[in-house]
Amino acid sequence: MEHAHITEEAFERVLLQATSKNTDNMLGLFGPESMMWTVSREAIVFLCAGQAALLQTAHPFVAAAIDQHSNVKSDPRDRFKRTFTNVFDMVFGTSAQAQAKARQVRQVHNHINGSLSTDTGHYQSGAPYSAHDRKAVQWIHATLTDSALRAFEIFKGDLSPKDKEAYWQESLRFAALFGLDADDMPRTWIAFDAWWHETLQGDLLSVSLQANEIANHLLLGKGELRALPNWYVALTAGFLPANLREAYGLSFGPMDRRRAEAAIARLRRLYPLLPEKLKYAPAYHRAEARIKGKVAPDLITRGLEKLWLGL
Repeated sequence: MEHAHITEEAFERVLLQATSKNTDNMLGLFGPESMMWTVSREAIVFLCAGQAALLQTAHPFVAAAIDQHSNVKSDPRDRFKRTFTNVFDMVFGTSAQAQAKARQVRQVHNHINGSLSTDTGHYQSGAPYSAHDRKAVQWIHATLTDSALRAFEIFKGDLSPKDKEAYWQESLRFAALFGLDADDMPRTWIAFDAWWHETLQGDLLSVSLQANEIANHLLLGKGELRALPNWYVALTAGFLPANLREAYGLSFGPMDRRRAEAAIARLRRLYPLLPEKLKYAPAYHRAEARIKGKVAPDLITRGLEKLWLGL
């Protein structure tokens, strides 16, 4: 299996192409009218974070990198905080902030490499991996895209084909922040959806021993970590395709299904009742304040940032 890397030269070329098109730095790469902001601002999308994490580690390179270069098993909150601080800066920050954050993440990823310790599917023990592996980066981007849109539609309602296409096209701009160019991804939402389902059943993914261990730490709790609520584990198991759910050893029997359905029903009733300050990510409120010319967001937004990400 061929594994091409995203070189530094290719990364800079794609990054500059994506960020140089934005004439208004304060609006950022997307802006308030974008589907990217519409979807990403919703707090409810975090309900698919477990699904996204397990989909990502279903790629053996990603699982090995997280296992060998991350504190996710000992301090998943810290990893969550760092990941979404980066993502929010890219999505809701100015164009200059998005560009700077992309380079910062690239520098961190320069040090993430190693080799697989076991055979997994088509991947052989000793195979070298890198955080710049093009197919692995493509897969991570795809999981973030699918998971956010899935959560949005489950709890907010289906998007039109036009809105889905707009969201996909904007997500390609987000992918460019990691060095992926247009030829790396399907050109349309329909093409992506077909590629996604094909990939879920293909040989790119294979749940390794490291992936299973990470899943057990995140969902069931190990050592000092507390197990996640049963309803959230059931939701995550239900969101996964059956073949990966089985590979992770997650049950989704009648009781699990009832828990997941009850949780979705409750959240659909309660979520619309929340004020926008709680429904929308603090990074979105910060971006709104910036666009309106305010030096800093209000005290509530700053307090919520500390609650969400410890900023």
